Amino acid sequence: MTAGALALAGRHHFIAPPAGTEKVRMRIKKSQDLSISILDEINKLIYELRPSLLDDLGLVAAARWLAGNNLETAGIKVDFKTVGKEKRLPSQLETTLFRVIQEAVTNITRHAGAKNTSISLQFKRSLIRVSIKDDGKGFDVEEAITSRDRPRGLGLLGMKERVELAKGTLSIRSRAGYGTQISIEIPLKQAVDNW
Repeated sequence: MTAGALALAGRHHFIAPPAGTEKVRMRIKKSQDLSISILDEINKLIYELRPSLLDDLGLVAAARWLAGNNLETAGIKVDFKTVGKEKRLPSQLETTLFRVIQEAVTNITRHAGAKNTSISLQFKRSLIRVSIKDDGKGFDVEEAITSRDRPRGLGLLGMKERVELAKGTLSIRSRAGYGTQISIEIPLKQAVDNW
């Protein structure tokens, strides 16, 4: 081996990386971080769609968790209460009510600009009543429901359809500057017979 070849062989591990390698590494690292963040968000969304808490402990615990995890985290004070003797409801009914409460909580968090909310679940022998109120900026209910191209309108229609499928009623009262009140009433016998 010549002296020049020996010198080259001894230097092969000191070769500088090609130009731009550090930029590529940084882009890969950013892509990996973004992928992990997206995966975390997807997992969170999947869990929020139907938390195991709903199956394990029922509607009250799941709704209380939902309010704390979303509203209180957003700095909105929550007054959560139950009236009457708490009881487990049929699984499909609990899922329906959870999803409607979830949509209302999402709307409050995203759109209402509220400082305070109250969520009440009233258990009676023959019906379940849910009331969700906020002191936010309010909105024109009719305009929101008839405007199908807006996500809020679709969410409100989805809430109404879910409750009607359970043979219940949903009313939404809101006015600019006066917050929003959502009232749900589902007769238990009709809901059970329906499923």
